[in-house]
Amino acid sequence: MADMPGLASTADFPTIGNEGLFPLAIPHQSSGYTADLGRNGFHSGRGGAFSLSQPSSMRVSHPQASLDFSSLPQSIRETLQPMPSRSLPEYLSRDKFRGDQPDSPTEKDPRVHLSTKEIVREQNRRAAARFRQRQKDKLRDYEKQIQELTTRLSNVEREKSTYELKCGEMEKVVRERMNNMSVHKPAETDDELAKGEALVEALTTFCNVVRKTPRSAPEDQELLSAAGKLGMEHIIPIYRECAQELARCLCEGGDQPGTQAHFRIQEIISARRNLFHLMGWLDPQLFRRVAAMAYGGGSDAAPEPYKDAGRSHWKKVVETVNYKPEQREALLAAQDQLFMRMHEVLEKREAIVNTLQTNFPCAETEHKNAPLYVQACKAADDLKANLEEEYVAVRTFIMEFCKCMDHIQHAKMLVSGYPWTPDVLVITGIVREMAGGPQEDFKQDSILQQLPDSSPFKTLSHGHALA
Repeated sequence: MADMPGLASTADFPTIGNEGLFPLAIPHQSSGYTADLGRNGFHSGRGGAFSLSQPSSMRVSHPQASLDFSSLPQSIRETLQPMPSRSLPEYLSRDKFRGDQPDSPTEKDPRVHLSTKEIVREQNRRAAARFRQRQKDKLRDYEKQIQELTTRLSNVEREKSTYELKCGEMEKVVRERMNNMSVHKPAETDDELAKGEALVEALTTFCNVVRKTPRSAPEDQELLSAAGKLGMEHIIPIYRECAQELARCLCEGGDQPGTQAHFRIQEIISARRNLFHLMGWLDPQLFRRVAAMAYGGGSDAAPEPYKDAGRSHWKKVVETVNYKPEQREALLAAQDQLFMRMHEVLEKREAIVNTLQTNFPCAETEHKNAPLYVQACKAADDLKANLEEEYVAVRTFIMEFCKCMDHIQHAKMLVSGYPWTPDVLVITGIVREMAGGPQEDFKQDSILQQLPDSSPFKTLSHGHALA
């Protein structure tokens, strides 16, 4: 059977079984042969379709040759026994060939031979690898964002430096222009002109009364021209001449009514009171500069530093003035009114300052129409009005203090207190002590602790007053 007609060579066909005893030639393309394995056996035709079942007998026929499988050895026949589809391994199951499934183990996949724990461990390893990869991707994104933000920040800082340099140059130019420009004062209104004329008239009258000189004296014109910048060099000579003239009048019997000296004292004190009354109402800045004068002797060019005269000195002044009971009551009432108004002023000021501290730092960056900016501006206006209330309270107390005395008592106070300017609060405290009333020093100290050095009340408490 090696060379049967119509069949291919046995070398071209696979060997059945492990022993290779019999070559079974089944052509790849049928050419007229028929293989019959018997009932329920293998059937093959020209179309190439085949089926395999349990054969009762197996016989291959050909027009020129025939083969009976019953004559084959037992080992070969066991090999040719068909295998039921239900007993096939899972990796050869019909369902596994329906499509590509990457996660399904194949014959070459090592997971086929892994246990459950090993499979779980492998899945965890792959999940951890995917997680690390995602973290690396996020890290790269973050590094990219940080690099972009760093570039933007460097650009902004460079622009900021450029703007600051330009602003500095512009401020320098503005300062130079302001220094070179001539400052033109705005035209004074009719009201301001009237106030200035009244103040000049009062200054002129006082100088003429004290010095007995005509209005056109050169020194008076110099004093009047310096009214806007009045200082110690202008006040001390007038103050000394006034005290000396009053002392001369008292020595000539000025305390006796009807005498020439008495008339002279009234004339000087009236001119002095009128001057400081108009100064307080018409020019508060000038009044504050004069009220802050602290004179304790010395020459015109080099006045001595002010030193407290002591309570004993002012006690002698009070004894010399010899206040009447009704005058003492008026002085104490004026002092109580001053302390009461100062407490009210300080309470309002504390609330205003708190509002400014809360709103002003934010208002610096706010628009001019923003609420914080409006509140800060309103608080600033309230603080300015509050400072004016303090000044009015001090000025009113000084005026009331002067009204409590007649002209002779006022002259005695100025002469006996010379060269020191009257310390009206100490004098009022001594009067209260002589009247048997409680001391008010603790009130004064509590008020002073809350005031700056430039405060009108603090200036008054240090003995600087035009009484």
